[in-house]
Amino acid sequence: MLSYNLLTLLEKCAKGACGGLEEKDPGLTRWTYSWQAQKPESVLQWLAGFKAADQFYFSGKSGGYEVAGLGQAMVISGNSEKNASATLSRLWAGHPQAMAFGGTAFAPDQKLSQEWTGFGPLRFTIPVVELRRNGSTMELAFNHFSNQDLTETEAKAALQDRLKELESSRSDSGRAEDTPVSREQIPSRKGWNSMILNALDKIKSGVINKVVLSRKMILTARSSWDAAPILARLAEVKDDSFVFFYKIAADKAFFGRTPERLLKLEGRSISVDAIAGTRPRGRDAGEDLEFEKELLDSPKEMEEHRIVSRYVEEQMDKIARDLQTGPRESILKLGALQHIFTQHCGELRNGHNVLDTLACFHPTPAVGGHPAREARSLILEWEPHRRGWYAGPIGWMTGEGAEFAVGIRSALADGNRLHVFAGAGIVEESDPDSEWLETEQKMQTITRASGLSSREGEC
Repeated sequence: MLSYNLLTLLEKCAKGACGGLEEKDPGLTRWTYSWQAQKPESVLQWLAGFKAADQFYFSGKSGGYEVAGLGQAMVISGNSEKNASATLSRLWAGHPQAMAFGGTAFAPDQKLSQEWTGFGPLRFTIPVVELRRNGSTMELAFNHFSNQDLTETEAKAALQDRLKELESSRSDSGRAEDTPVSREQIPSRKGWNSMILNALDKIKSGVINKVVLSRKMILTARSSWDAAPILARLAEVKDDSFVFFYKIAADKAFFGRTPERLLKLEGRSISVDAIAGTRPRGRDAGEDLEFEKELLDSPKEMEEHRIVSRYVEEQMDKIARDLQTGPRESILKLGALQHIFTQHCGELRNGHNVLDTLACFHPTPAVGGHPAREARSLILEWEPHRRGWYAGPIGWMTGEGAEFAVGIRSALADGNRLHVFAGAGIVEESDPDSEWLETEQKMQTITRASGLSSREGEC
């Protein structure tokens, strides 16, 4: 089915269309179609066949589902969560299944640095083409938005013009991957050590009990980075992680593979993850178990996790009822790392929408620190780079549900520069060298998928 061109797929949707607006009504016109795939159809491979500027991809943990967006029917951006929520509420009143892809910056109230131009504090895209896979069930939707009064026939004609543009961006041939010619560490090793020692002084004096400090490595190539093959390699790893990709321009995309769910909503059911405390995976089952025991027996790692878990529990209590906690302090094993993990669930109280619920949790102490305000202030003061969307919420939402991950283990492709990010939680017993090593291990999520060896990624 996905081998058909977009115009043919639109005709299939139009024959069984649902959700189209009545004639002469401004807003969104939507055509949908679903089918049972007789053999696996790769959503990511389908998306990679287009070179259009606007693209989104998100896969659930362990590849349970995939969603993708192509093209731009509507963009909701700016710095007002309230205005964005109001726009989405109006949209979902007629089309509750319409999907908005996007996220927010780590610190939406702070000016973004040049490499993040176009993302803004908050940005969500309603795509022209929306594709979902859940098991063997495939769902396809086409969206056209207009502020003018259009009949459905007029909207369809305008949509066909957009689809012709998207079809013209198809490409079967992959571009040769470039090799980085330079690498830059921000901060330097010396600067990192200084940040950690400053943090330990603040912890010792009682100002904070945890702060998460980040750094980045910039890989510069001769030509623009193509995120598509890196994304494909990230998706090949089968572990309990999300894969995300948000492309807003021809040479600008934010992407990654993150284990951390910030928020999942199904109706009014809500779940939030607390993940903190890290050890590598072992070379064999015996060594892996030794690292697991070391992680669970470490007062430093356990306290780092409990700070996050207590915070999530406190925030859940403010906005939800019927609270439940999954197995506390279990081990989440990923491809290269393992973490301490606790899941918190409940029923969201009335009066809360997706964006204000996200704001209730973000940033958790897993990416910010505790107390939150003091830790955030120190991050903005000490880190020599702007995080942009790194460690911010990234995901999708409809009028019926949402899922957002935390944008860690991630990178920004900006022209010929690839910004690779990682962070480490600093608590009382932290050591600068150990935390540097932990961030190196986390960066390998991206550097290995970029075709670099672990040694090449360390310089």
